[in-house]
Amino acid sequence: MAAVRKGWIDRVLVMGAVFGGELGIFDEAALTGRRAVVLATTGGAPSSFTPDGAFGHIDAFLFHVHRGMLEFVGYDVLEPVITYGPAHLDDPARAETLDAVRHAFAGIDGRSRSGQPAVSSVAQESRNA
Repeated sequence: MAAVRKGWIDRVLVMGAVFGGELGIFDEAALTGRRAVVLATTGGAPSSFTPDGAFGHIDAFLFHVHRGMLEFVGYDVLEPVITYGPAHLDDPARAETLDAVRHAFAGIDGRSRSGQPAVSSVAQESRNA
């Protein structure tokens, strides 16, 4: 993660303001009931982000962002919108990809949650431990 983005996250997702203290974490944090979606590009092909690929499955690659940042402060995390290797696309493929991104956000209300376990079950498990 870029240092500037990390600094922004550290200043915005502040303990006591959006989680912790009187607020709690996961389904008890301040941003509960709001949705978040990761829009990202990769430097590699889709095959690089499969279970047997160089970087593992994209869900595993994004797990810490989804769980450790977004769900931790209460967001319902939606399926990510990923563009694989945009630098390697020709102009028609790039235009098609941009249309796919526009379509994904135009239908955001129908977008499903990420494939991670429900946050409330994780919070409950940690209380019972």
